[in-house]
Amino acid sequence: MSETERETAGAVRSAHVAHFIPADWSAIAPRLTGALERVDRALGELQVLVIVPDSTGCVALARELRALAAADGLQIVPATSAARAERLLKESPVHVVLGSAHTIAALLRASAIKLAGVQAVVFAAADEYDAASDDLALVMAEVPKSGARLLTATTATTSVEELLERYLHRARRVTAAPVEPGAQPTAATVYARTVSADAPLAPLGELLDELDPPSTAIITDDERTARAAREALDALGYTAGTGLVQIAAGEVTPNTALVVFVGLPSAATLAATAAARPVRMVALVTARQRTSLERLAGVTVTPWELSRAAREAFQREDALRAALRATLAAGLPTREVLALEPLLGDFDGLAIAAAALRLYERERERADALAAHRPAPRSEAASEPRPPREPRPPREPQGGAPRERPRFDRDSGPPRERKFGGDRSDSRPPRKFDREGGPPRAGKFGRDSGPPRERTFGGERSASPRPPRKFDRDGGAAPRGGPARGGRDDRPAWGGESRPSRPFTRGPRRDDGGRPPRKER
Repeated sequence: MSETERETAGAVRSAHVAHFIPADWSAIAPRLTGALERVDRALGELQVLVIVPDSTGCVALARELRALAAADGLQIVPATSAARAERLLKESPVHVVLGSAHTIAALLRASAIKLAGVQAVVFAAADEYDAASDDLALVMAEVPKSGARLLTATTATTSVEELLERYLHRARRVTAAPVEPGAQPTAATVYARTVSADAPLAPLGELLDELDPPSTAIITDDERTARAAREALDALGYTAGTGLVQIAAGEVTPNTALVVFVGLPSAATLAATAAARPVRMVALVTARQRTSLERLAGVTVTPWELSRAAREAFQREDALRAALRATLAAGLPTREVLALEPLLGDFDGLAIAAAALRLYERERERADALAAHRPAPRSEAASEPRPPREPRPPREPQGGAPRERPRFDRDSGPPRERKFGGDRSDSRPPRKFDREGGPPRAGKFGRDSGPPRERTFGGERSASPRPPRKFDRDGGAAPRGGPARGGRDDRPAWGGESRPSRPFTRGPRRDDGGRPPRKER
């Protein structure tokens, strides 16, 4: 059944087309045939711009485009990086450029590319990049509005709908041919092995060695992939025309032991293969194709697992390669390069790397062997329960009976005579502050020591041990403000009585000069 086409709203047939097909570059490339046929080869300018999600898809789609008959005589450049693409664009005229929106925008900022002559813009795998990207908006602002626009996607996601509304208004929608109800697979299980787009048949030999099937069928719709499969089988020793392995486009012998799909199979091909009831079906697909494989109705996708020993070996090799990649990505090891550079005159670089790898593995095995004989850490030793300690036997005396050591007995020796507070003894003098021993001492600050002091406050002599306070009212103290002052002879005493002032006579001075002394005041 052919593909179904649905018109969008609008009386005029739109030049924009949106194809909803699986994410397979071999299926996307034929949709660009019309745009490639309209390219004027006499003009040395860019006429077709293809926007892809990443550099990997850029190279894979460029390879598929060059295989088309409509691409004869066209200069196709995959722009995986802005610097390399800028150099290629200066070298010769280019008709078709493939690249991500970020790379194309970088070329526009550097004035290395011109989009004024673009006749068609292709959004390949549009469901894998952001429709609201600033780089994409910059690229579409430079593209002429009159050009045709083509879009391919797996499903109509929210991002795809936004992209259609912005740049492909009223586009025609073309959907892949639906599967007939009777041709859908019933509870089919497909084992998926993720491969690289550059080498889809790389794990074929490993797969045949692991399973060793009595009969194998390789299913592919691409003639180039079928030719590469024949070359891989010839390298493995399988003669063409034998019953061990067959290459088919969709017909499979019933009860085949192993069916290998190279690339993403169509829903009709998968249904026909499942109807033949093979023992096992394995699909060699990329990461994008695996997502589309999981969306097929009635299919259960299971990752392919090798044997345990082989899987562990591959994991170790992958870890080693990852460590080497991390070391190389960190920077060029200058000292090591200078040390190995003289060997390049006698040996190949790969052989030198293999020898260094062997030395590394030998040192690692030696380190593992030393670690095996190393005692357990303290944390591990503490976790293990300790055995109970045996009681220590009594020690026997050496050289006869044990020797008795003299001890200091309190009752040994004459008693010491100590006298405190009585007569003086030669053994020890009495203490300095002994109250009973010796005469009482006359202290300076004791209240009872010495004769009582007579102090006069307030006019009367008092023999009290403590003088009255300064502002004691009972002692006759003056009020707080002090007494009213009069003449010098009428000065009141603090006791309330007035007393005459003392006579005062000034003594002679140096400057008197023999003058008589002054009179008394």
